[in-house]
Amino acid sequence: MTIAPGMAVGNPVDVGGLNAQLGDAAVSLRSVMEQILTLWAFVQPQGESGLEALGFSAADAASYFQAANYMQTVAGIYFGTATQPADFNFDSALALVRGGN
Repeated sequence: MTIAPGMAVGNPVDVGGLNAQLGDAAVSLRSVMEQILTLWAFVQPQGESGLEALGFSAADAASYFQAANYMQTVAGIYFGTATQPADFNFDSALALVRGGN
């Protein structure tokens, strides 16, 4: 099969496709923010000592709690229930939790 000059290959960009991608991304973002708040609702009352009781070492419990706290801050900013008054790189702060990826 030959491809004619100027023929679009792959998924062409159009208004409908872009609208679908934007809508899907917005729904996914909201879903992740809700998931984070659900996790935080469990983790926050446990505190670091509760995490240790579940089997985390003291250092790992502190790291876990801090990472969950960072994520709930982002979710709170998303839902308008929190503010971040200073520049803070959440991506860098969570790099160890996601394996540096």
